[in-house]
Amino acid sequence: MSDNKLEKIQNLLNASEKNFRNLLNSIGDLIVVARPDGQILFTNKAFNEKLSYTPQSLKKIHVLDLNPKENRKEAEKIFADMFAGKRDSCPLPIVAKDGTMMPAETRVWFGEWDGAHCIYGIIKDLTADQEEKQKFERLFQNNPSPMAISTLPSHNFSDVNEAFLKVLGYTKDEVVGTTSEALKLFIHPEEQRVLAKKLQATGRIDGHELQVRRKDGEIIDGLFYGEVISSQGKKFFLTVMIDVTTLKRAKSELISNETKFQSFVENASDIIYTLSPKGVVTYISPNWTRIFGHKIADLVGQSLENFIHPQDIEQFQGYVTKVLTKGNKLDEIEYRLRHKDGTWRWQSATSSVIRDNNGKIMSFLGISRDISERKKAMEELERMNQFMTGRELKMAELKKEIEALKKKLPK
Repeated sequence: MSDNKLEKIQNLLNASEKNFRNLLNSIGDLIVVARPDGQILFTNKAFNEKLSYTPQSLKKIHVLDLNPKENRKEAEKIFADMFAGKRDSCPLPIVAKDGTMMPAETRVWFGEWDGAHCIYGIIKDLTADQEEKQKFERLFQNNPSPMAISTLPSHNFSDVNEAFLKVLGYTKDEVVGTTSEALKLFIHPEEQRVLAKKLQATGRIDGHELQVRRKDGEIIDGLFYGEVISSQGKKFFLTVMIDVTTLKRAKSELISNETKFQSFVENASDIIYTLSPKGVVTYISPNWTRIFGHKIADLVGQSLENFIHPQDIEQFQGYVTKVLTKGNKLDEIEYRLRHKDGTWRWQSATSSVIRDNNGKIMSFLGISRDISERKKAMEELERMNQFMTGRELKMAELKKEIEALKKKLPK
């Protein structure tokens, strides 16, 4: 072979080696090449920059010296297993030249370097992953809502947070490794199974209500959210439960109280109504129709003054102004309201105001009672009193006349 051909081959080999080393130095992961006896033969640029080693300093250390001293025995066993083909990765952290540790995962395979047997290692820096894991762990453990992580497809609990244990009354040892069915956690397990299938099929669930049973047997109403998450090739269920027991009880009591109040209002003999600050009727109880003949729709949205006797409007306006100004319950007011047949019926009303959380007046509340019959009786009594008073006056005058006549009679 001529010298020119040998030179060309040598140039190609040199270029190939240069390209190979450039490739290794451009990779972001840490690469190390070591002999079977542990001597380090090569490290790439990322390795040297992240761990602050120089090629000269690496020649003086064993490849296992890259792991923490306290893990030396474990590292030796892993190194031996690698040579035996029992494993191809090492989960131990890597120690930088200054002593700081970097969480890492090292994967290895066998090959040749400069014609001799060697081990190739690619070290993945897990610092960012570790930080995210720690952040998730803090969020998970410190979340005030019960949270759980279950493995798929077994549905065994792999972890639960403190809120889960506190709300449901279990210890971690009682929960981790078992299932919700084994704990008889759900009151209606068939609903939970349907929800689990939906979560597995769609990857998430949002705001589904399920009842769960505490360890002591107490029933809790829960609002469930969940998502399928992946970690290191495995899938898990992450579920979050919001305890809405108190909220549901309060809502039930509110509905019950509203029902009772509605029944009271609808069956009350008095008329209950609310006005806007401008005097527009916003609500009036059904008794309005029985007493005045008008439909409720005829009044709601209208000014109450449209139904008040013209002679009573000024008095009513002054009364409303005082209530809105003082904001306190005032003495009764009497006024007349127009019946559907055109007659007028007397009402006696007391009023107060309804405020919002900031103290602003939202509406005017009035309770009125029909006193038309009482008014008629009082008017009749007044007429009787006037009649009797007139009669007594006439009797007195007649008595005086008789006395005068007696005096004129001869003795």
